[in-house]
Amino acid sequence: MSDNHRLRVLYDYPSVSMAYGGVARYICEIIHELHNDIEVKTSILFSDNVYIKELPFLKVKSLFIANKFKGKVRAQTFINAAYANFRVLRNDFDIFHATYSDAYFLTEVKKPIVVTIHDMINEKLPQYHVSHKSHIESKKRLIYNSSQIIAVSENTKKDILEIYPINPDKITVVHHGPPTPAKKIYNNEFGDYILYVGRRTRYKNFQFFVRSIVPLLTRFPDVKLICVGHAFTAEENQLFNELGILGKLLAVGVSDDILYSLYRNALVFVFPSIFEGFGIPILEAFANQCPVCLSNSTCFPEIAGDAALYFDGADSDSICASVEKIIVDKDLADELRKKGLKRLGQFSWERAAQDTLNVYKKNA
Repeated sequence: MSDNHRLRVLYDYPSVSMAYGGVARYICEIIHELHNDIEVKTSILFSDNVYIKELPFLKVKSLFIANKFKGKVRAQTFINAAYANFRVLRNDFDIFHATYSDAYFLTEVKKPIVVTIHDMINEKLPQYHVSHKSHIESKKRLIYNSSQIIAVSENTKKDILEIYPINPDKITVVHHGPPTPAKKIYNNEFGDYILYVGRRTRYKNFQFFVRSIVPLLTRFPDVKLICVGHAFTAEENQLFNELGILGKLLAVGVSDDILYSLYRNALVFVFPSIFEGFGIPILEAFANQCPVCLSNSTCFPEIAGDAALYFDGADSDSICASVEKIIVDKDLADELRKKGLKRLGQFSWERAAQDTLNVYKKNA
């Protein structure tokens, strides 16, 4: 296909505007892989997305306001939303790729719509109130009105079909690819530690996980729990104090290279979440040769295969025993490291991008 006839794909702004996280990284990786094969268009002007720096051809910049200004995110969102409406009304594209759950464009887009569904947690676990009801309704409209749906895992596809009676052929599973290799691995400054990565909201099962490993942290006084993410809340610190482990936990916010060093030096990475759509930290752990210990729920077995040790996320004894087994059994830890690297080879952004391009071509 000549340059003058390349497929024109407009990527919606919400996921690209996110500063960091799996959704923000996903769409930037796809754009990075496809920008020589398609004509990439975005409905965004300003973003602090840390992955956009690898995509200079997008010409997306941070709004020229100091980061400490509390209204910066709101200002960027307002400007991007207005610009997105302008781009949608022009209809100068062949495919519209909605990468999040916003549906503001449905009445105006006159071209085929592809939507990526990252998970169905709001629909499957409404008791956790992860998002407002309008978010669920918006996603429902996208699912019914899109030409094609990309699901990030077979488990997510299964969840969609359980809730919405649509043609299964409308859904294509496209797994994420592996993380970018670390530029540098830093020395371990923390001693022996268990690693937790990500948010600590209710469905992540963090507090139950912490309660479950109290006997472990007590039995091994030199072992700590390092949590990558925002600072501990007053409620969390109160819980740690009540459990007698306040000095055994550390919350850190880090860059990718330091994060990858934390994986490399950890005794074990534990992912106790009740529900996930994919679980990018699993691939991060594999890439950095960190033994992985997972809840046996949702998509985890699909992603990790036999390269992880699994536990029942609702059973404290199961969690504690599984984590301890990896800590004390060095042969098992080494075996999981090797299996993780092998398993990682099944995931690639090149394949993800090609599969995505094939989805576009179904309606081009």
